[in-house]
Amino acid sequence: VCKFSNFLRAFLAISSSRGFGEISKNRSDPMFATIKNFFSFSIKGNSLLPRSVTISGFLIFSDSQNLPATILSRCHEINIKKPQDEELKSWLEKQEVNIDSLDQLIDLSKGKPLRALELEQTKSIELRSEFIADISSLIKQGNNISEITDKWIKNEESLLLQIEWMSDLLMDILRMRFYEDEKNIFSDTANISTYMEDKIEPIEVFKLLDKTIILWNKFYKNNNLRQDYHLQSLLVDWNSAIGLRS
Repeated sequence: VCKFSNFLRAFLAISSSRGFGEISKNRSDPMFATIKNFFSFSIKGNSLLPRSVTISGFLIFSDSQNLPATILSRCHEINIKKPQDEELKSWLEKQEVNIDSLDQLIDLSKGKPLRALELEQTKSIELRSEFIADISSLIKQGNNISEITDKWIKNEESLLLQIEWMSDLLMDILRMRFYEDEKNIFSDTANISTYMEDKIEPIEVFKLLDKTIILWNKFYKNNNLRQDYHLQSLLVDWNSAIGLRS
């Protein structure tokens, strides 16, 4: 029981910090096997525990279809909807968030309350404005690659956030191309998304999106990479694929 308790604490610590949804998408991840073994133990090995012990817990994730069937069949699934915009605004106001930035925070956080509060606390609204200016200049002129690289790599957390925003922009271009979905794209980059959707072939957007996501994962998992080299390489690819040509 003592060994099991240590294992359970380790499982909860790792899974809560990394997110089961992320792990479940990559079944080669060692953590996936750990989680699977944990549930196998709890399902088949209850005889090792005192009869009064009940194993229970919460898995919070957005992709239940990625859970193994043996786990999902033993779960009681509860779908928790995001709050309405007015509810979220009211909650953020109670947190003393700047009223002028409420709409943009809700947009950037995709309606997630704690994410919106985090963006406010890390002054990400100002960062977002700089990001839009940098990306707009990259697309229009393509002569600021070194400048963007030097600026973005100064802060690792903001670097990850801006690469995430790059992938969001590409997905918005695809939404506009295939669905003409203006409602679910980021409003502050809508001009870029709507303009670019017919200026670049979808296959090129998909390729660029793949490269952008891969780089985000590399930076997230490995701090020893040459960030300047890899980021500059991605920006060159961006300029080559979606940069405007006279």
